[in-house]
Amino acid sequence: MGIRIGIDGLYIIPGEIAGTGSYLMNLIKGLQCVDNENEYFIFATKSNYKCFNIDKENFKIVICDFDNTIRFNRVLYTSTKLPKVIKNNKIDVMFFPTYVRCIQNIKGIKIISNVHDIQYKHFKENFSFSKRVLFSFTYPLSFKKSDKNICISNFVKQDIIENFKNINPSDLEVIYNPIDFEKFETKDNVIFDDFANKLGLVKKNYILSVASLLPHKNIPTLINAFSIYKKRSGNVNIKLVLVGMRDKATNDLVKLIAANKIEDSVVIPGFVSDDELSLLYNNAKVFVSPSLFEGFGMPPVEAMYRNIPVITTRCTSLPEVTMGQVIYYNNPTDADDLSKVIEQTIVKGFVYKSGINEKLIEKYSVENAANHYKKLFEKTFAEK
Repeated sequence: MGIRIGIDGLYIIPGEIAGTGSYLMNLIKGLQCVDNENEYFIFATKSNYKCFNIDKENFKIVICDFDNTIRFNRVLYTSTKLPKVIKNNKIDVMFFPTYVRCIQNIKGIKIISNVHDIQYKHFKENFSFSKRVLFSFTYPLSFKKSDKNICISNFVKQDIIENFKNINPSDLEVIYNPIDFEKFETKDNVIFDDFANKLGLVKKNYILSVASLLPHKNIPTLINAFSIYKKRSGNVNIKLVLVGMRDKATNDLVKLIAANKIEDSVVIPGFVSDDELSLLYNNAKVFVSPSLFEGFGMPPVEAMYRNIPVITTRCTSLPEVTMGQVIYYNNPTDADDLSKVIEQTIVKGFVYKSGINEKLIEKYSVENAANHYKKLFEKTFAEK
């Protein structure tokens, strides 16, 4: 007889599914593929339950009645009312996929958490005062009161050990993020022509970057590098596509683009669907991730799978998750350095080593990750 596993899906907001949202969707897809023994209860809201594509009898949706679009509401509900809902559903193991979890222990229930990374320790200036206060409370709480904490890379595990001296390393389990490679299987590229017309793009004549537009993603360096490259190379037709959630940082980027006088060459489509993102990956000339900090970094791996030349930094987890198989530039904030690497890559091209896709699937497929999670859920439940 299997165990009853709860998964907190309360943080998912329709239309705003970024990194941690994609991670959870991919994980649930993988668990449905590999686990027919245990029962899963996805805690969701009236506004987001349709986001979870559930098609297995051993997976159920539990609706929690509150407005999850306000972070404070979610933190309050998770700490005050969710414990009772968890107990009523007779959960054996509860999984929290983000830094928000119940403040109190729930008697008889094992807790597993995943905070993803501790970026707030390194880039405090990128977070509001209220967020820093929240993180300084919730992160230590998660490490202290969870039976196991998942780390999405070896970098994250080591970072946690170095910054939280009281943590037991044996309570940290490294499981790489699941990537849904099926989303990027061959699409009808005839559709690309219609989509490209809307954005003013030409196949294989644009540089792609997929990231939120937050400061640590280092997008200004990419914009400046792109401007330098265009002037140096004389490649007037190439464009830069910045895919990511629009936020308050977008205005600053628009000003920087205008200052470089490249408004007609930069496209910021904001959020795009999976199909549209697949088309953008499939038809890009080069993919660039100039990020300063990543706990994992899914987009560079997704681009690798499409055999697009990937340029990225040597920062944090990126060399680990890209397996040393892409193009790295040395100074992450040096726009001139990046522009030269972009130019060299466009001129000379880049060919991955044979079997790269098989290695990516073996390491990051949704099924592989889900099997690791399933074993961890079962092992944690069995421990006294």
